Order: sequence, then structure tokens, then C-alpha cells
Amino acid sequence: MHQFDNKKYQNPPAGWQNRNKTIAELLDPNKSVLDLGCGYKNFLKFYNPSKYLGVDNFAEADIVLDLNLPFKLPTNWDYVINSGVLEYLDDVTNYINRISNLGSQFIFSWWQKPNTTRMSYENIEATLLEYYKIEKKINIGQCIYLCRPL
Repeated sequence: MHQFDNKKYQNPPAGWQNRNKTIAELLDPNKSVLDLGCGYKNFLKFYNPSKYLGVDNFAEADIVLDLNLPFKLPTNWDYVINSGVLEYLDDVTNYINRISNLGSQFIFSWWQKPNTTRMSYENIEATLLEYYKIEKKINIGQCIYLCRPL
């Protein structure tokens, strides 16, 4: 296993930039955002929230934590972004269920690595439907979902 080089991602690949820009265009202006898996907060290059909290296992996050472990975060966010997070989780179903009380609308986007032991793309989408109503789905090479909790 190679060590993760976080300096490499301070200037994220074009695909990540496109994903962040597409997500920003989905959001109503000037809303509060809880960004789970925020990385270096590159999303903020494309969106100006009224309030923002970035959570990740990176020192640059506002709250540093492993999203695989139990956590408690502030609630009542307009948007809860989960961009490029699900592919790193050990129990996607549990995570999707336990974050459903954090906000009004949710963004989910993930990249399914080939030959992975993680939950499949189709199973993740089916799990989303158990807890959320998908209001919009955009495919930019990976799908971006705008959802509301059921």
C-alpha cells in the first residue's frame, strides 16, 4: 500500500474541479454548507456559502475526523455535501443513514474504482433510495445526486 500524498491534491485534478463546479451550480446562492470529505476545501472556489464547515481526515479541515468512526456534528445545514466520500467508507449504508438528520438537502457523488471490494455503484444508488428522495441526477462521468431525506 502506498502512502497518501496530500500535497498532490492541493491543486486537484480537472475532474474534481468539474465536480465541485457542477455541485456549486446545483445549490441555491448564499446557503449554509456542511462539507463532509472537504479535502482542501476546493469547493469554496466555486461557491460562497453563508456558513461553512469542512470535515475530513486532513489537517486543513475545520473538523478533523475519520468518517468511518462514530461522530456528532452540528445539524440544520441547508446543504450537506458528500463528494468523493462514499468510496472511502467501510459501511456506506450506516453512514448514509446516520447523516440524514444533518441538513435539508444532500449532495452525493462518488467514483467507483474498478475491481474494488467496496459497495458497488448500483448498490450505493439503491441504498440512497432507502433514505433519500433523489431530486436531480447529473452525469459528468460520475453521477452527482441532489437529494432530500425521506
